[in-house]
Amino acid sequence: MGDRLPSHDVLAEEYSVARVTVRQAINLLEIDGVLTSRRGRGTFVAAQPGLRRRMLLHPTLESLLTMMRARPHEVELIDEGEATPQLDGEEGRLAPGYKFLRRLEKRELIPFDLHTLYIDWRLFDRASDRFRRGYVIRELVEMPGVQLATARQIITFGTADSEAAARLGIATNSPVAMIRRIFRDPEGVVFFLGDYIYPGDVVQIDMDMNCNERPSRKKK
Repeated sequence: MGDRLPSHDVLAEEYSVARVTVRQAINLLEIDGVLTSRRGRGTFVAAQPGLRRRMLLHPTLESLLTMMRARPHEVELIDEGEATPQLDGEEGRLAPGYKFLRRLEKRELIPFDLHTLYIDWRLFDRASDRFRRGYVIRELVEMPGVQLATARQIITFGTADSEAAARLGIATNSPVAMIRRIFRDPEGVVFFLGDYIYPGDVVQIDMDMNCNERPSRKKK
């Protein structure tokens, strides 16, 4: 960990590939949390193979979809049924009914996140098998006829209860990041809600604060 990668040109020459191929490969590894780029310094190894890799928090829906299209999905279906999510007044209106899925995602057989999903049953019936095993968000966004008006992502931090700890392979009360994703249609109806629990050592928040741009000071 921490080793600096050679330049794109050096890697392209060493592996006899185009420079654009090197750039695309590095981008995918950054999405997967294996590499991290530091402005003006280069690209560095952020995780070792076989360890629980970090996840860069995706600030946009498009960056999340890019990750989903690039990385195969390893998921274990734990439970399913019919249930209604709890919404506050600002999160939207309830659909007539929801399909409930509880799943465990893994990366290289290592537990990565535990999530509970609520999908409008009218949409679930159109691709039930893919929803059980695939990326639900990607399936919904790419499904013909689905009208996505707003997509929200809410991040909080807490501790793992006994069930989440057992599923994720961490100690009870270990730090976790909790991400709620809510998709609404133009009428304000929530057709998807997902509650995701990640071990605290997985989530990485990387924000560019434009350190080279200093705020101007007003003269007194």
